[in-house]
Amino acid sequence: MTPVPALNVLLVDDTPLNLQALTFQLEELVPTPLTAASGREALRHFETHAIALVLLDVYMPGLDGFETARLIRQREDSRLTPIIFITATTPSPAEVLRAYEAGVVDFFIKPFVSQILREKVRFFLELAALRRDLENEIGRRTTAEIELTQLNQRLEDLITHRNVVLESVLENVGDGVVVANPDGRIVIVNPVARRMFALAGVPPPESLDAGLDCFLAPGESTPIPAAELPMARALAGEPTDRAELHVRAPGRPGGIWLRAAGRPLRDPKGEFLGGVVVYQDITVRKLTELRLRHDESAPVSATAVAALHRRFGPAAAALIESFTEETAGHRAALGTALHQPYDAAVERALRGVVALAELFGARQLVDLAWSLELHWREDDL
Repeated sequence: MTPVPALNVLLVDDTPLNLQALTFQLEELVPTPLTAASGREALRHFETHAIALVLLDVYMPGLDGFETARLIRQREDSRLTPIIFITATTPSPAEVLRAYEAGVVDFFIKPFVSQILREKVRFFLELAALRRDLENEIGRRTTAEIELTQLNQRLEDLITHRNVVLESVLENVGDGVVVANPDGRIVIVNPVARRMFALAGVPPPESLDAGLDCFLAPGESTPIPAAELPMARALAGEPTDRAELHVRAPGRPGGIWLRAAGRPLRDPKGEFLGGVVVYQDITVRKLTELRLRHDESAPVSATAVAALHRRFGPAAAALIESFTEETAGHRAALGTALHQPYDAAVERALRGVVALAELFGARQLVDLAWSLELHWREDDL
């Protein structure tokens, strides 16, 4: 005989000989059934066991089969448990209706054919096994869905955190950063890059198709072809290093100067994600280099040294004096130099200070010297 799933079957009859007979008839299918001699005892089995099928005597003292079946069906964990009535008396139509209303699924009237009972029991046990497996699968999938939801939430939290960190980096980094997707659409322009485009008098581009005719090659007056721009090269899979771009800027006759580095973006698997270009403003350094080439021999006058001494202390003046021997002969003039008007000599001296300070990395002195020149011009006006 084909084995059936190991599930609990409850046999209920107030007559011990009837219980023994049922147990014998079903021993190949149900080697160890649960048994009860009353409706009350049957209900207690449901407190400790998951029962797949009940074979229930109809006429018992105390709780009869009808009431026992009704109470079994009232329990949440056994409301779907099939119940088969077994009786030696033919029930009336009213009793049959009452039985089905109580949740009974079938009647066996003694004497009955044992093989038919066994096949009926087999059917309900296999059905119960399928339901159990389905419930287990639903539970497994529900657990997997919960775990997947939790994993997705953790992933979203991680992505959100990384995006916050990335936004913070882009907000605070000192260079301009522009990122484009593989189609050339600009997806990230950080604040520094926006300010650079604002200086050039153009809005940040939305795509490479928008054209960037403000970018000029050093020493040229015509725009760089779009295909040669660092972003276009990055999207073509080509890196760019230390490319210098001269940018036309309204209100700035000299324009602004940028140094650009571009790279194609790829994920860890090598899939192409787009391109990134980092722009560094090198205007001050570039103009300084140009001024140095234009007037390499401009002396640092006593006027400039004295003004730095007055405004920024002896350490600033001493630093400037250490840049060149030209100042050695002018130390005696420090007391009277403060009263000299701004003229071409002072301008050359200040620009010499700027050039030297820039070369020696004294960025603060660069800014101070320019502010000093502005102050002198205002005084003369």
